[in-house]
Amino acid sequence: LPCIITRQTNMASIINEGCGWITELDPDNISATIEQAVENYRHSKQAYRKACYIQAKRFEWHEVAKISIAQYEKLLIS
Repeated sequence: LPCIITRQTNMASIINEGCGWITELDPDNISATIEQAVENYRHSKQAYRKACYIQAKRFEWHEVAKISIAQYEKLLIS
């Protein structure tokens, strides 16, 4: 699902790829972002679903395992 996050999280790069909205950490901005998210999602539901699906595929266990193995192999070589 699309998410609303603040810039203080480590997920901003993923959200910037179409999976949600980034807001500032204050009530007015959060409120405005929620309103924007509801409106945007209502008009582009399929686009958000597709973007989130693509990002979710990046974090499947076999993908994470490939990255982890590659990092361990680099450590063993150096």
